[in-house]
Amino acid sequence: MVFNFRSKGLPSVEKLLPQAFNMENLENIRVIIEDGRVVSHLAIWEGELIIYGCMFKVGMIGCVCTHPDYRNRGYASALVRDAIEKLRREEVSILMISGIRGLYRRAGCIPAGTLYEFIITKKSLDWIKNLKFDVLPITENLLPEVIRIYQREPVRYRRSLEEFKTLLIDRILDESVPLTAYMTLMNGKPIAYIATSALSNRPGEIWEYAGSRYAVLGAIFRLMEECGSELSRIQIPFHDYEMLSIMEMAGLKPSRVKSPASISIPNPNAFMESFRPYLEERVGEKSVQSLELMAEGSGFRLRVCGSEFNLRGITDMVRLFFGEPEINPQSDERGFLAHALPIPTPIYGLNYL
Repeated sequence: MVFNFRSKGLPSVEKLLPQAFNMENLENIRVIIEDGRVVSHLAIWEGELIIYGCMFKVGMIGCVCTHPDYRNRGYASALVRDAIEKLRREEVSILMISGIRGLYRRAGCIPAGTLYEFIITKKSLDWIKNLKFDVLPITENLLPEVIRIYQREPVRYRRSLEEFKTLLIDRILDESVPLTAYMTLMNGKPIAYIATSALSNRPGEIWEYAGSRYAVLGAIFRLMEECGSELSRIQIPFHDYEMLSIMEMAGLKPSRVKSPASISIPNPNAFMESFRPYLEERVGEKSVQSLELMAEGSGFRLRVCGSEFNLRGITDMVRLFFGEPEINPQSDERGFLAHALPIPTPIYGLNYL
């Protein structure tokens, strides 16, 4: 009733979000029951996010809703608190919640990280026709090649073969899901793919891309040619310097800077342990030996190589490590960590919840 996917011409929620709405994930579907029926709901998905070789446990919260007749009773807030506490106990390092609401901010989740959104015109990619490549629809027999391409991404989710099949192939095969996927080949070798949706009266939206950035744009251009579309929408995280440089070369400018999600750090100690190898590579192993995070009241004190940060709470910690959209802190605000922060912005891709 609240999200009403079917009225928008979309399939049921279990087809759109199969990673969360399945029997194996039933424990992570949290509800409040009153008057004999479900009146408030929340879904959790847990997995692993790889950032430059460092493994972070990641949790996602989505489909947070309350029946209109039962709102303003604190039900959604109770569900969010319960979900975050569960993720904390399970030592989840990074939490992403789709949407930006006061409800999430009160729970310590704030807009963080930076994405640049571009509207790609067919004309802006006309030059790419000079590159020699082939583009073909992805079918199940190409899934191993898709996985090989994805595994080379520096920021990605750890997905099993079965998960990749559920998130990509099963969706493509379901005609009710507005998702298609294409692979780009050069000299007969797969080097990139895109997963995209095209809804009526809207530019095609790129859900996920991986591989050669030029080949990614080649696939987008070929798709626009075949579909007769003049526009496509893509979101690029700030750390994808190559794709951003190509956008600039093509004369495209971002339409806005935004956060991909409301982000929190449910378990700060687990986060710091996952973050340590990343920091060692950026500033040196000896410099990180003194890394220490201490709780002080409702906040934290972070010490590393002579630098000290007083963090008033989780939201300050999120701002320090992920940054905020449209805010570029001076390097001295991060002191010794300026060479390492902000860390890459995690995006949803096919794992959107």
